[in-house]
Amino acid sequence: MGGHSASMAVSLVLWVLIALILWRTLPFHPHSSFGKANYITLLRAVVTTIVAGLIPTAHLVFANAQHTAQWLLTVVVVVTLALDGVDGYLARNSGLSSKYGARFDMEIDALLALVLALLIWRTGSVGAWVLGLGIMRYAFVLAGVWLTPLRAPLLPSLRRKTVCVIQLAALCMMLTPIVTGNLAVCIGVTALCCLAASFARDIIWLYTHQRT
Repeated sequence: MGGHSASMAVSLVLWVLIALILWRTLPFHPHSSFGKANYITLLRAVVTTIVAGLIPTAHLVFANAQHTAQWLLTVVVVVTLALDGVDGYLARNSGLSSKYGARFDMEIDALLALVLALLIWRTGSVGAWVLGLGIMRYAFVLAGVWLTPLRAPLLPSLRRKTVCVIQLAALCMMLTPIVTGNLAVCIGVTALCCLAASFARDIIWLYTHQRT
C-alpha cells in the first residue's frame, strides 16, 4: 500500500510541476492556438509522469519471471518516443512551429531520459553511473547559473540530435529483459561516453566563442 501511495505521489508532484511551468511560460507561445503538436508533447509529458510513478516500486516491475510488465513498459516508452517525431511533423505542416514548441519538446525528452535512468538505477540492474544519462543535461543548465558562457545560445546541431537518439535508445534497450549484465553495461557506457563528448564539445565551443 505504501509503495502505491509513493508512486501516485511522485506522478502527481511531477505533473503539477509540469503544469505550473507550462502555465507560467504560456505567454511566450507565439501562436493563438496551442497546436496539435504541443498537445502530443503534452501527452508525452503525461506518460512520462506515469512512468516516473514506477520509480519507487521499480523492483516489482522487474520481478516477474515472465517479464510481462517490463515488456509492456518498454512498448509504452518506445511509442512515447515515436510520438516525438509526430509532433515535429505536425508543427511543420500546420505552420505552428516555434521555438516554444521546440523547447517544450526538448525538455520532455530530457525529463523522460532522467526518469528512465532513475528507473533503471532503482532496479539494481546496473550501477549509479547510469544516472549520468539523465542528469547531464540538468547539470549543464545548473552550471550555467554560475558560468556565464554556458548561458549563451547554441547553434542547431545534427550531432546533438543524433546523440539524443542514442541516449534514449540505449535507455530503452536497457529496459528490456533481454539486455542485461555486461551487454547492458556496454550499451549504457557507450551512450554515456557519446553524451559526455557531445556536452564537452558544446562547452568548448561556448567558451571559445564567448563575447568579451
